[in-house]
Amino acid sequence: MNIQISEHFTLKKLFKFTLIPIITIILCSTYALVDGLFISNFCGTTAFAAVNMINPYILIFPSFGFMIGSGGNALVSKMLGENKKEEANQVFSSLVLFSVILGIVIAIIAAVFTRPFLVSQGASGEMLELGVIYGVIMLAGIPVFVMQYEFQEFFVAADQSAMAFVFTMMAGITNIALDALFVCVFKWGVVGAGVASVLGQVVGGVGPLLYFLRSKKTTLKLVRARMMPRAILKVCGNGSSEMIMNITTSVVSSLYNFILLKMAGEVGVDAYGVILYITLLFACIFMGYNIAIVPVIGYHYGAQNTDELKGLFHKSLIIIGGYSLLILVVSYAFSGFFVSTFLGYDQAAKELAIHGFRIYALSYIFTGLNFFGSSLFTALNNGLISASLSVVRTLICPVICVFTCSKIWGLDGVWFSLVLSEILSILVTVTVTLFNKKRYNL
Repeated sequence: MNIQISEHFTLKKLFKFTLIPIITIILCSTYALVDGLFISNFCGTTAFAAVNMINPYILIFPSFGFMIGSGGNALVSKMLGENKKEEANQVFSSLVLFSVILGIVIAIIAAVFTRPFLVSQGASGEMLELGVIYGVIMLAGIPVFVMQYEFQEFFVAADQSAMAFVFTMMAGITNIALDALFVCVFKWGVVGAGVASVLGQVVGGVGPLLYFLRSKKTTLKLVRARMMPRAILKVCGNGSSEMIMNITTSVVSSLYNFILLKMAGEVGVDAYGVILYITLLFACIFMGYNIAIVPVIGYHYGAQNTDELKGLFHKSLIIIGGYSLLILVVSYAFSGFFVSTFLGYDQAAKELAIHGFRIYALSYIFTGLNFFGSSLFTALNNGLISASLSVVRTLICPVICVFTCSKIWGLDGVWFSLVLSEILSILVTVTVTLFNKKRYNL
């Protein structure tokens, strides 16, 4: 049975409603995971380090899709709650047109700075060349990657979460099959991995575009598009926290790579890369939950259903808390298995990654609540608070912590800084949420 965002949500119904978006985002993360697995196991440690070095730069740019999708999702859902369906469709269509143009411009500019970025990170020789090749190929897919991210969010507002799952599954299967063909059979190395990912993104971005153009079942529909500057600016402002979170995470990841390359060489970069791949998989649970909950909260906020808002807030804390504990247990139980999947052939890198991951895993207790705190204010159309929380969590706290902890405890301090950063962030998130609880009737 299809659950509508306008319904009353029990704890069980909320869990079921958010499950498909969670699975969808996990599947979407297969681009990075599958590329990492194939490159690590079939192309060697240098190629793996090169990809890990360029990935933070690449992942900055699809974040514009999160910005448009998240901010647009909240605004469009609020309009639907206010029974402004035609206006919602106009805004939706304008945002899709804007995202296509923005994606093309970003891809061209970003490709120019690929080599300078890698040089600034300390890459040289073969690592530099492989990173440039992989980076330029991946950046060519930014326009469709942006569309894929935004459509994942709009599918929820359109009461079509199942279709987001379908298109993401198709994109993931395409990526995996082509990775196996291009990397393992044709021996194209990082070129094959990059091309496979871009073609998967084409399926995930263009497929939903055609669906919204032709389907008559969706709550949202693509109509004749025209630029709506005021709505676009409002959406970008409100969704900026999601973009900032992704950009600052990438910036901080680059900083960690720079520090680890100096402290431990390629082995340190490989170990950190594996930890990020595993973390991405777990973070997708929280990201998927927030993608699902933002339009629901936005709708009931627009409809002024205060009792439902309170219920959604408290039920979300229960569900996220449960996921956090489960992830922590799984991390410790299967840390060796996760790391060996990537680095089973390199004992030194494997041992370093397992050790670092077991320290870092403690942060999962707080990560989900920090994610939710920022997304909550996006759903309430308060982009300023949402963006501020994102900056604190993904930039200010990590930078302060990594420099301080690495000087005190060396390499262990790098891993522990990630935990301390989440602890400091949750204190800020809780304080801000409590301060605004009465204002939004939470």
